[in-house]
Amino acid sequence: MRWLTVVLVLIAVPGIAWAIPFPWQVQEMLPESIEAIHSDHVQGQVFLAVSVSGRLYRTQDSGDNWSEIATPDAKSIRILTRDPSVRTAWYSVTVSNTMHEIWYSPDNGTSWLFRSSFDSPVHYISPSPIAGGYVLAGLAANGEPFRLEKSEDGGRTWHAVLSGSDPGFPPVWHTTSVWQVHFGTYASFDYGETWTDMGGKSVADCGFNIPPSLFALTLQGLFQSQDNLQTWWPLLLEPVDFLSLNPQNANMIMTGRSRGNDSPRLYYSSDGGDTFSDWTAGLTGEIQSVTLVSDWMFFVVSGGVLFRYDERPADLDGTNRVDGGDLIVLSTAFGTGTGDPLFNPDADLNQDGMIDGSDLVILSAVFGHRFSYDEDDEPGDFPGSGE
Repeated sequence: MRWLTVVLVLIAVPGIAWAIPFPWQVQEMLPESIEAIHSDHVQGQVFLAVSVSGRLYRTQDSGDNWSEIATPDAKSIRILTRDPSVRTAWYSVTVSNTMHEIWYSPDNGTSWLFRSSFDSPVHYISPSPIAGGYVLAGLAANGEPFRLEKSEDGGRTWHAVLSGSDPGFPPVWHTTSVWQVHFGTYASFDYGETWTDMGGKSVADCGFNIPPSLFALTLQGLFQSQDNLQTWWPLLLEPVDFLSLNPQNANMIMTGRSRGNDSPRLYYSSDGGDTFSDWTAGLTGEIQSVTLVSDWMFFVVSGGVLFRYDERPADLDGTNRVDGGDLIVLSTAFGTGTGDPLFNPDADLNQDGMIDGSDLVILSAVFGHRFSYDEDDEPGDFPGSGE
């Protein structure tokens, strides 16, 4: 009888446009307000979080446990970015008096090596994923023109390559090309040495698929170009100012607006931008940072609070996949509640004390999802100089 009920519920719910199957979970182990969350895309369970005060926290188990780690020379971190050309490596920017210092960590933030400093504020820093040691940094002080500096030795020495207005987004390297990089409306075809104004929209991010997807964030919506800026196609006609792409899955996009007069919004697509769902529910304020790290786990910093979305509770039979085995586990306990001898708390996916159609709806929304990548799916290391 339980099987018949489950089948009838499944027949009733196909085609539903799911909002957010599992709720956002607050990461309560962090002791202070968080400003940004960063993922080590190669080591899938490693994340670094920067607090509002510039302190640095690391987890090596996807956020289950966090520990504070030393910042460069015990200074406050203002910018943190992963070096995608070298496994476990990061760049950071600290401020000391009026100097903005560039630091490098080869070991996931355990130790830091001083590289160089600027007397102008550093707004962005963008390491190349395809040319080890190549880094672009955007700088400007009040009243000064914005300028782009380039380093070819991992941030030790720099030279100016472009001057103009602040495009609003850091430089974006093509992850599928050995020669191209974008900065606003400018494009470079020689590792950022010379630049051409391509006009049109400002490039804000680049997908790793082939041909590369270039994305532009505008007040009119999210646009995509797959022909090197020749044409732009709208994906979402809502004002957006941030974007996060899953490095493992080109179809997964998270975007939205973090600030402005309207309420912040978070939109999610699992089909490459053909459709978007509103995933704002449960977030507490301005969206400060978003990272997609896998098909089943995302992190968002909202109002200084770190939230995790995690689909792994749907893997009721421990096979790293949501399939018929999980449906059997849920159906065995279907219709039971707390105190019933057949009640299975693991199958109570919405944690309301009952295993019913609501739990089945959640399982249906993630049915077929897997919680591991085959080795062939993992992005390989980009050629880098190492440290």
